[in-house]
Amino acid sequence: MRLVTFRRGRGEPKPGALWQEHVFDLAGLAKDLATQRGTVRRGRGGFPRTVLDIVQGGEAAMSLTREAWEYGQRLVGQTAAEDLAQRRLAYPQKRVRLLAPIPSPSRNIFCLGRNYADHAAERGAAAPDHPVYFTKPATSVVGPGDDVVHHAITKELDHEVELAVVIGVGGRDIPRADALKHVFGYTIVNDVTARDLQKRHQQWFKGKSLDTFCPMGPALLTKDELRDAYPFGLACVERDRVLRVHMSSGTTGNPVLNPYTRSDVEQWGSVMARCYVAAGVGARDVVQITPSFGLFTGGFGFHYGAERIGATVVPIGAGRTALQLSLMRDLGTTVLTGISTYPLRILEVAREERFDLASLRLRVAVLGSEMWSDDLRGLIERELGVTTFDIIGMTETGGPGLGIDCAARAGIHVWEDHYFCEVVDPATGLELSPGEEGELCVKGPTLMMGYYNKPQATAEKIRDGWLHTGDMAVKDADGYVRITGRLTDMIIVGGFNTYPAEIENFFLKHPKVLDVSIVGVPDPIMGEAVMAFVIAREGVALEPEEIVAFARGKIANFKVPKYVEIVDRFPLTGSGKVQKFKQKAYAVEKYRLRES
Repeated sequence: MRLVTFRRGRGEPKPGALWQEHVFDLAGLAKDLATQRGTVRRGRGGFPRTVLDIVQGGEAAMSLTREAWEYGQRLVGQTAAEDLAQRRLAYPQKRVRLLAPIPSPSRNIFCLGRNYADHAAERGAAAPDHPVYFTKPATSVVGPGDDVVHHAITKELDHEVELAVVIGVGGRDIPRADALKHVFGYTIVNDVTARDLQKRHQQWFKGKSLDTFCPMGPALLTKDELRDAYPFGLACVERDRVLRVHMSSGTTGNPVLNPYTRSDVEQWGSVMARCYVAAGVGARDVVQITPSFGLFTGGFGFHYGAERIGATVVPIGAGRTALQLSLMRDLGTTVLTGISTYPLRILEVAREERFDLASLRLRVAVLGSEMWSDDLRGLIERELGVTTFDIIGMTETGGPGLGIDCAARAGIHVWEDHYFCEVVDPATGLELSPGEEGELCVKGPTLMMGYYNKPQATAEKIRDGWLHTGDMAVKDADGYVRITGRLTDMIIVGGFNTYPAEIENFFLKHPKVLDVSIVGVPDPIMGEAVMAFVIAREGVALEPEEIVAFARGKIANFKVPKYVEIVDRFPLTGSGKVQKFKQKAYAVEKYRLRES
């Protein structure tokens, strides 16, 4: 709902809601509905008198409000607008005046700022390390159409449009994970400032607190409206500017919807072209694209970049590995693009089909999407006769192309004219020093708008404008980034932390292992235990005991798998990524595992 406070003529302010071109009189609708039901009470049928009463009234007040709002929608479809106005149930927007949605806040408006480098420069100081808190008094609030008074005591006014968070249920020392439970909704405020007063008095309150210095509104958007915004309700462009829509593969079960404008696609093609050039790929190359073409981003990203540099494109997409091999040979493919583990499948099918790999002209493989070890990289290079390059990116950042490594193998080059990149402590959110391991965070123009129907998950993923990727990484003093694991995949065994990628890389050295996926599963004593899903090489027998024996004495005991399953395949997304959450669910059910 979009709640408003409105006034007709000289009448008293009333709580209302916007619907199409109408302003609902919520109190009138609630009373009319109660009359029909025979449950009318004195006054306004028990309805809250102000929008602030609705905010502070909890679920009971919201239930009445939602009921009146839905009743109003039904009446609009059945009743003439003039009749609704005469019955004082709804009015055309042009016939009422919208005030601030909360004209008289019960407390000062809390504000915080951190990233205004221009303001810091004015003071001759560096931008603060932590947010600066200040308040604006309730007396400074005016409506969205009201005049802002240029008081005689100031000659230097400015204004900044801000998102305002409206708190519903109160609390203290609220954990980050529970923060959104206390948010009622959102509105817009204009932070008007007398800059000369602020600088003269060296504090923020006076220069920001004069009458009319906090225009608010026009509406208060309840947070349930955000959940109902799928698919394009939160896009920051008009629908006709959306050129293409992509979605993540859902390795954690949360698909990401990301609409692309023409400028997004052009930016994506530009950074992907750079990645190709960094890998030594040019116009004379034949690029075979093995990620899928569809809702997932991989195939299109590789395609846009290859077109940009003028290379010949073979857009075969995912699967059909025998055909992939035939086209590589027949079309003279020189560049292979795909998921980092897909070459293992290519090698497996080549053996099954007795395909002569020497007939291929491959020289470069640009691979990514999954963690891969130096050993796997060496295997691919030896067997296919290629030089490999590691490319990173995710749907949340706009797709592959965020960065790529080069022949120096020092780490990933992130395109810093398109993306800001920091490595932070996952517990505190503070930036770490070069060489320290933490979570990779990214800020840039093509970040996702959010997870479908999951506002809390979105808020946890994007904080202060930074996307928390969930990738553990190290950034050196020269800016090279090295991905070390997935924060969400981290396994804690008896207080010891490990990442699946480390253990997977170890088991890929086993001569009988084609591929391996490591997950953490519940353990009643240690909290978590390691479980390995293993695919054996073709034509060899492999027992779980061999996997455990291979690890004993070579890696720490807590990293040795407690459970091992020899499988034919892994559950995969449409783009070929392993769905580890399904593997974990399978283990929990099969072994009847429970948390400690």
